[in-house]
Amino acid sequence: MEKTIEAIAKNYLGVETLSTRNNDSLDFTEVSAWGVKDALNAAYRAGLEDQAVVLNSDQPIIFGNRPEAVIRSLGEQGFTDLGISQVMRSCGIEMKLTDIGQILHNNDDIAPAELSKEQSNAMQYRATLYQGYMK
Repeated sequence: MEKTIEAIAKNYLGVETLSTRNNDSLDFTEVSAWGVKDALNAAYRAGLEDQAVVLNSDQPIIFGNRPEAVIRSLGEQGFTDLGISQVMRSCGIEMKLTDIGQILHNNDDIAPAELSKEQSNAMQYRATLYQGYMK
């Protein structure tokens, strides 16, 4: 995800890096309204492409993994059952907390998914975003 965001910033906004350089002339840039529009459209399309696998599949898949394997991986990374539930909901998969608990504690035959740091960060971000939509 980070590489995609950086590529969009560079290609559409003319921003060399998204890292802070502590120099106003390097950290701030002027961008046209149509440049912002094009960058937002590119980001939206990238998000749709990222979800295409899930939307076109009859089985839930997250980053090429079954949900149970992702749950095991998130549990090993320190996500709470509620946090895992929020991640799964953000992926369109509704799961009860009791089911998540059973997968985490009673299914040693399910190997955890091998998620990259970028994928783990995306999962954490999705859980954080989803919290704002819960009552």
